[in-house]
Amino acid sequence: MDIGTKKEKLWYLKSADLFSELSFDSLKELDRLSAMKSVPKRTTLYFPNQPSDSLFLLKEGRVKIFRLSEEGREIILDFLGPGEIFGELSLADEPVRTASAETVEDSLVCTLPAETFRRFLSSRPELAFRIIKLMGLRRRELESRIEDLVFRSVPSRIAGLLLKLIEKHGEPSPGGVQIKLRLTHQEIAHLIGATRETVTEELNRLRHNRIIDFEKRRIIVRRRDWLTELSRSR
Repeated sequence: MDIGTKKEKLWYLKSADLFSELSFDSLKELDRLSAMKSVPKRTTLYFPNQPSDSLFLLKEGRVKIFRLSEEGREIILDFLGPGEIFGELSLADEPVRTASAETVEDSLVCTLPAETFRRFLSSRPELAFRIIKLMGLRRRELESRIEDLVFRSVPSRIAGLLLKLIEKHGEPSPGGVQIKLRLTHQEIAHLIGATRETVTEELNRLRHNRIIDFEKRRIIVRRRDWLTELSRSR
């Protein structure tokens, strides 16, 4: 599929938060170093144990980062939206992938060879620092999720997840905030370490109490303050 003109590609690069402060000349160089392509939904971009030699920038669509347990159970680490990078551990000399990445919508993905991008960063310390901060943030988020699994109840974990999804994928909606990401109850269960049946029961309870609502597989949060209070419980 034709991606479009050079101008359009530069616009995508500039619109990504990570690259928004780069000069026009730096953006042109990044454009030259990268490759952008359309990727259909449910396409796996990489698997565990594959060489970790590139990173990716998501221009449009959604990507799921996940692992499989020894029993074959899917453990979702994150859902990423436009403007986010992934596979960034390739910059830290990660020899092979430790997770999988799969598109959950038709997507536009930009690929950057890790070694080439390292050289690009060597003369742009501000950008390198922002990527280091991103890596640290994602590590802290993973540690927080592990802590939640150990110490928090399922209702608290669901409330916390919905609040995080609002921050990343929320948009104003009549009477609340709609989470643009379409999630099945099974996917939510994989995100919080619970069974689908328990997730369905808790979401229905939140809906009955008019804290959330559903519209075409999308969740609308009506009472964010109640979710905040619930997320703090054990």
